[in-house]
Amino acid sequence: MTVNEYLKQIDNVIANGKYKDNWQSLANHKTPDWYYKGKLKAFREEKERREIEELNRLAQETEVK
Repeated sequence: MTVNEYLKQIDNVIANGKYKDNWQSLANHKTPDWYYKGKLKAFREEKERREIEELNRLAQETEVK
């Protein structure tokens, strides 16, 4: 497939697809619930990782030498 054929295929998909190549079409798209759940999970994991690092740092500072 040539580049021009490939680009034409992309144009056909856009023209016949559910969404169009503009912001209004994108604005009408509902974000799936799994996306928000995944973001929250990643945020919690990062927060937990930072808390563990902070506890480890404090433990090292308070060690008796």
